Amino acid sequence: VMMNFARIGVGIQGLGQCELATQNAIRYARDRKQGKSESGSELIVDHPDVRRMLLHMKAITEGARVLAYETATYVDIARNHPDPAVREEAQDWVELGTPLTKSFCTDSGFDLASMALQVYGGHGYVQEHGIEQIVRDAKIFCIYEGTNGIQALDLVRRKLTLREGRLPSRFISAVRGELESSEDFGFIGSPLSTALEALEHATTEIQKLGLQGATDTAFGSADYLRAFSLTWLGYNWLRMAKAASKQPQSLMAQAKLATAKYFASRVLTSVPSLCANATIPAASLMALPAEAL
Repeated sequence: VMMNFARIGVGIQGLGQCELATQNAIRYARDRKQGKSESGSELIVDHPDVRRMLLHMKAITEGARVLAYETATYVDIARNHPDPAVREEAQDWVELGTPLTKSFCTDSGFDLASMALQVYGGHGYVQEHGIEQIVRDAKIFCIYEGTNGIQALDLVRRKLTLREGRLPSRFISAVRGELESSEDFGFIGSPLSTALEALEHATTEIQKLGLQGATDTAFGSADYLRAFSLTWLGYNWLRMAKAASKQPQSLMAQAKLATAKYFASRVLTSVPSLCANATIPAASLMALPAEAL
C-alpha cells in the first residue's frame, strides 16, 4: 500500500515536470522570432520542427495525465467503494497502473524537459528561463521510490502473472470495448487496434516464458513497459478524441483532436516494434563477459 501510494505520487511529480516543460515551451515558441517558416511567419511556433516538438509534448503530457489521475482514482475506489467486487477490480487497475504511472510519467518528465530545452535553443541553458533546472530536477524522479528499471521488472515478473494474469486481461478487454464503439475514429482506432494486438501477443509470450525466460523478459522489460504505457495513452486519446468531437467550435477541442491525430500517427505506431524488442532472446548478450563491455 505504501509503495503504490509513493510510486503514484512520484509519477505525478514527473507529470508536473512534463506540464512545466510543455507550458514554458509553448509560451516561448509563441513569442520567439527566428528566421521565417514556409508560411512566412517569424515566430518559431510556426516552424514545422518546433510545431512537431510542441505537439509531441502535449500528446505525452495530456495522455499521461489521464493515466496518472485514473490510477489515483482507482486507489480511492479500491479503498472506499461499498461493493467488494468493484473494490477488487479497482485494486487490479491500481496494481497494473502503478509501475506504468511511476515509470512512464517520470521518464517523460526528463524527456520533455530536454525537448523544451531544444525549443528554447541556447536560451534554454541560461538560468533566466529556468528550463535547465527542469532538466536537472526531473531525472531524480526516474530513480527514487524504485528505479524505472525496477518498475519494468515488477510489471513483467509480477503484475502479468498476478491473480492468474487477470490484470492485463482487464486492460485489454476495456480497450477492446472502447474500440467497438469507435467506428468514426479510425484515425486512432486503427493504430490502437494494431498496438493492442501486438501488446496482447507480447504479454502472452512473456507470461509463457515465466521464470524460465527470466533473463529474456528482464532484458526486454523496459521496452515492454513503454509499449504498455503508450497503448494505455492510445486508449486515453481515443476517449479524449470522442469527447472533443462533441464540441467542434471549441479551440480546446480542436487542439485535442489535432494532438490525438499526432499521437495516433507518430507515437502509437511505435508499439509493435517495442513489443517485438521485448520478446527477443537476450541470453547471448548477457553471456558476454563483463570485462568485454
